[in-house]
Amino acid sequence: MNNRLLILVLTVAVAFSGMAGFFSTVNADDDVFSYSFYNGNSQGNTAEKNKISAQRVYIHPTEGPSLKYTVQGKHNGIWTNRSSSYVISNGTKASFTNSVFGHGDSKVRVKYVRTQTASTFTYGFWNPEPVGTYTIYN
Repeated sequence: MNNRLLILVLTVAVAFSGMAGFFSTVNADDDVFSYSFYNGNSQGNTAEKNKISAQRVYIHPTEGPSLKYTVQGKHNGIWTNRSSSYVISNGTKASFTNSVFGHGDSKVRVKYVRTQTASTFTYGFWNPEPVGTYTIYN
């Protein structure tokens, strides 16, 4: 009888320990989207994502030539600039104040324009909402 109880207790403990990871929260820094841009092109943009709040958009270039970034919103199928444009250096974790949500735009993306012609890529991360610690660009 004691062996059955011990096996039952161990089985329940193992089941709950496996579920602990299932119910735990994920660090917001893990919820970013990557982008890459070939600097032989004059401009490009990230994939579009849903914008769920009026908060800033997070942009973090990590490698390659600097780009000029602008947040855009999509309303009735038309992309419109919804922030000022800024050049961000690699390693800078930036957050752009924007008016995407305030204009009722359903989607958001980041437009980038090269600052120099180069046969190389710029890489980084972005998120439609603010992530972690960052420098605010108004």
